[in-house]
Parts: sequence; C-alpha cells; structure tokens
Amino acid sequence: EGMQQLSSSGAEQSDEIRSAGGIPPLVAMLGGGVQPQVEAAAAMALTHISQASESNRVAIRKAGGFQPLITLAAQSHKNGTMKYVSAMTNLATGTNAQNQDAIRDAGGIAPLVALLRAGAQATTPHEAAQHAAAVRANLASNATNKDAIRDAGGVHALVALLLPNAGGGHNAAQQVAGALANLAANNTANQDAVREA
Repeated sequence: EGMQQLSSSGAEQSDEIRSAGGIPPLVAMLGGGVQPQVEAAAAMALTHISQASESNRVAIRKAGGFQPLITLAAQSHKNGTMKYVSAMTNLATGTNAQNQDAIRDAGGIAPLVALLRAGAQATTPHEAAQHAAAVRANLASNATNKDAIRDAGGVHALVALLLPNAGGGHNAAQQVAGALANLAANNTANQDAVREA
C-alpha cells in the first residue's frame, strides 16, 4: 500500500523505487496465491512505475512482470472493470524492441486490439486516443508485431475508429492515423488490409 502511494507521487519517486530494487518484489506479489488486495496494490504500483520511464518498463520486463500484468489487464477488460488496462497500455509505450517482443509473447496483442474495438463502440474520445496510441507505440520498428496486429484484426479496428459514428475526436483521429501509418510502412500485407478496410 505504501509502495503504491509512493509510485503515484511522480516519475522521480517511481525511478527511486526501481533504483532501490523495489520492482522484483512488486512483481513477485502478482498472482501465486497472494491476497487479492496485495496483488491489486502491487499491480497499481507497477502501473504507475511503468508510466514513468522506459528504464522502469525494461526493469519490469526483466523481473518477469509483463506476463502477469497483461493477464490482469486482459481479465479486467473482459469482465468490464477495466481496472488494469492502463498497466497494459503503459507497457506498450516506448520503442524498446525487447519490450515490444515481450508484449507479443505475453499475449498482449489481442487485448490491445480488443481495446480498439471497444474504442470504436463505446469509449470517451480520450480513451479511444489512448488505446490507439498504445497500439501505435507498440508497432514502432517491429515488423513481427505489425503482422500480429493485422492477424488479430487490428487494421479493421483502427479504421473503425475513423468512422464518423465512432466519435473519437481530433486527438483520437491523429493517433489512429499514426497507427495505420506505422502498420502500413514497409508492409505490403498491411497496406492491402488498410485498403480493404
């Protein structure tokens, strides 16, 4: 609980948690029969820490935190609580290739695409933009993820966010256009998928 509060105090405090070796113990509190409130506090602390910097996201990956955080995020999206979705979108931020691979390997592509589908149906403009930005970041210079996102239906989900009735707003449209541009770059199959959508 105290670590959760400290992690939400700002980027400097989150970096201090990493420097003090606090990330592996927090990851160890995810799953494994711990009390639900302990797991929730650890997950929220890691969510704040992952938002603070790329170095923190790398440290979370090295501690084995991607898989349990993505699993929690996918479950919270499926049951409608959305409690841990920000953890997944934070992990997808940045350009670290190993992080991007780890997100895919942990099964994170399908939940990200599911967020896009939800964004086209019933989210606020801010949420739609956030979801599109997460996919856009996760695509950066990663050809394998481009293919995985297409295979998961991500191209059609992004195009749906551009439709007039999606109501995503200007910021969301910019993020979606950027995500589609990244998807299509140097990828003929994705270019065809954009046209078909």
